[in-house]
Amino acid sequence: FVTQAGVAESIPPKHAVDGTNDTSCFGPIYNTLGSVFDCVVPYSSNIPSFGSDWGFCMAYNSKEAVSSWTGIAPEALDSMIEERITDIESAGKEGNVGPTDVLMFYDGIAHKRMFALTK
Repeated sequence: FVTQAGVAESIPPKHAVDGTNDTSCFGPIYNTLGSVFDCVVPYSSNIPSFGSDWGFCMAYNSKEAVSSWTGIAPEALDSMIEERITDIESAGKEGNVGPTDVLMFYDGIAHKRMFALTK
């Protein structure tokens, strides 16, 4: 199960908790999922149009499934991208040179950062 969980910053920006559109629900969503599933993995991604990191939670009933997402080496993920992203011809027309350039904002290092949340 995966869900969007709001602002994922240790100190939410003022607009996130101004009372009109409270988007600081990351903790409650994480805790609620933890009461239902055996394992919850929080992660975030920077969303420039939102002006902050946005949080998501993956919930599992199998703890073994977690390491397949969080423990993957950046190099291994880059290799998977190279193997699976095959539309290089159209990407080359835009000045890109390879599969990891097609994605532009996602590679092995970006994936590792997604799971490194602040305290």
